[in-house]
Amino acid sequence: MPLSLESLFDRLKNWFPRTGAEIEAKASKLEAKLTQSDGEFQTLSKEKRQHLRDRTTASLNLPSYRAAVTSALKTSLKEWETEDRTSRNSLAILASPIEPLERIWQDVLETWEGKADYRVRVLQPSHRPQDGAEIADRLREQLAAMEESPESEESPDDRPEIVVIPHLEWYFLRVVEGLDGIEWLQQMMVERPDRFWAVGCNSWAWQYLDCVCQSSAYCDRTLLLPELKAIEIKNWLASICDEIEFDDDSEDDEDDPQDWDDERENWTSKGQLRYFNKLQKTASGLSRVAVELWLDSLCVNVNSSDSGEEDAEDDTPETPSTLAWRKRIDLPDRPALTLDDRHLVYSVLLHGSIDLPHLAQTLGERELPVRARVRVLERSGALWNRKGQIQVNPAYYLRLKTDLENNKFLVSDDNTDD
Repeated sequence: MPLSLESLFDRLKNWFPRTGAEIEAKASKLEAKLTQSDGEFQTLSKEKRQHLRDRTTASLNLPSYRAAVTSALKTSLKEWETEDRTSRNSLAILASPIEPLERIWQDVLETWEGKADYRVRVLQPSHRPQDGAEIADRLREQLAAMEESPESEESPDDRPEIVVIPHLEWYFLRVVEGLDGIEWLQQMMVERPDRFWAVGCNSWAWQYLDCVCQSSAYCDRTLLLPELKAIEIKNWLASICDEIEFDDDSEDDEDDPQDWDDERENWTSKGQLRYFNKLQKTASGLSRVAVELWLDSLCVNVNSSDSGEEDAEDDTPETPSTLAWRKRIDLPDRPALTLDDRHLVYSVLLHGSIDLPHLAQTLGERELPVRARVRVLERSGALWNRKGQIQVNPAYYLRLKTDLENNKFLVSDDNTDD
């Protein structure tokens, strides 16, 4: 016979009389929170979520990323110049497939004090050629155009030259002739030891390239970006939206921050510290995962003095003071995946982002069935389509990574600086 919630609490109180009152109090608190969530808060609209998401990208301020990349770059350049620019003329910065490497490189180059001592050229591909065999030609054309640019004519000095390739995965495709661009780049690293090559690459792509064309033999200096700490995530997101209400009531003594006395000067409350500790742990210190979980945990307070229900329904992005924090921070459940789905997701992550024709090429299939599977995964939330580029939703990355690992795909992120 069905057991009601009320009768269940009655039984628990009889079994554990000392904790009966506590159980009843927590049940009442939970019910009040659920009622409040339904009555006073509304989830963020797609437009408002995208507005905040765009601001996190535009206002990327992550000192640990910047410091790690700058330090590795300075050390590598010093060794290269000490050796009279004859060897070890490259550095690879590795990150998970969902991290914004291009934006990270931009942040590093904008803030690096030693940049003026070098001629820095940044290769910015607009898209992959439709034919994978043309990728190497496009790379050669970009490099030639860069060398003939007015900037190089205006600076006929002997400063050492650095070529920055923010996304190496844009220069290959997992098809028969799709590695020509990488092989040509490796050849250039050998033939031009007077030029320093600084590349960014997602760690999955780097592992794949190392397996099929021994990329680490040509670029043996690698650095995997460090995990973000809770305080860094807080400072970054607070610069986007700093007026969010946090619940200081702990439902579990074990959740109470143990380092509060040492950390209190960095936090407005225990609730804020507890929230960002949970966010950092759940996101595994990955910036884009943290952003998506943060957005999932926010809602519009329709009873706020700054905003009424009429404002909450408006499509314009809300001001920071209208946002409130919802308690739960958790990764979304991954969709059920077939073997074909896993190969599709792996290929998307391997390339970071990819359009449908290229994705079909990497899978060796016709576009129609691939499009159908992509649409199903888009509806589940696991995939995004951004201006024709298919990407994995960062919120799903960790669960998809675990699933692929369990099914023997090469997805480990254990690359480290030598």
